[in-house]
Amino acid sequence: MEPESEIVNERDGTVLVLIPAGPFLMGTREEDVSRLAREHQWTEDWFEMEIPQREIDLDSYSISKFAITNDQFSKFLNETGKGEVESESYFFVNDYSLIEMKDGKYNPRSGLGNLPVNNVSWKGAERYCKWAGLRLPTEAEWEKAARGSDGKEYPWGNEPPTEELARFSQWVNWDKLKFRVMLPVDALPNGRSPYGLYHAAGNAWEWCSDWYDDEYYKTGPIKNPKGPESGLGRILRGGSWFTHPVKLRTACRYFMSPDLPNDGYCFRPALSAFK
Repeated sequence: MEPESEIVNERDGTVLVLIPAGPFLMGTREEDVSRLAREHQWTEDWFEMEIPQREIDLDSYSISKFAITNDQFSKFLNETGKGEVESESYFFVNDYSLIEMKDGKYNPRSGLGNLPVNNVSWKGAERYCKWAGLRLPTEAEWEKAARGSDGKEYPWGNEPPTEELARFSQWVNWDKLKFRVMLPVDALPNGRSPYGLYHAAGNAWEWCSDWYDDEYYKTGPIKNPKGPESGLGRILRGGSWFTHPVKLRTACRYFMSPDLPNDGYCFRPALSAFK
């Protein structure tokens, strides 16, 4: 399914695609846990946070076709100011970030402007979204946009990931590739989701708005769930350049402290209404 429509956000150039209202299958079926553990040579308890699978109903919304780039985030950093950004643990420039500071300004490292921004905490992602007039997607919104309505195991379907579909398991190549272990946000078109999202699997983990809680899938609402009021950390989805293929599945969940940036964390914004 190709996106029915898309718009460009004037503030930051984010391309947003429409996700129509309606139900979708979220999570993993309990009867599939043993198979997944066997196929991926993984422990069954890893999949417990993904069950039960339920049909979730969402209102229409729009979500970015691509992860936010270093070009976009550099503009945000330069407009908001170095002191404010670093004092709130939004973003850190270090040996692993794709953005550097020269002559008092933030700029992408040479040739890396169209790669996904990294070293961004949940707080930094949320702050960027507010600056751009957008917001982070809920976990349910992210999953529907990544897998479609019928429970696909990966954004492209049910076949296992390959290097033509996703960027993953590149930790062995860091010494050789350095910052280019990640790919441009518009690379690998064959790996797009049913709604046209690029890199909903691999390249970099993506922050969602929700807190994580072990029991939320069992107790949360089936209409427009927004996550628990508090939790162990904020949700990340999609896997990254350094993760095992098991973490590229559309149902895979991960969480981390909202204060913690990482060289494999990025985000893609959303809007509550397509306008």
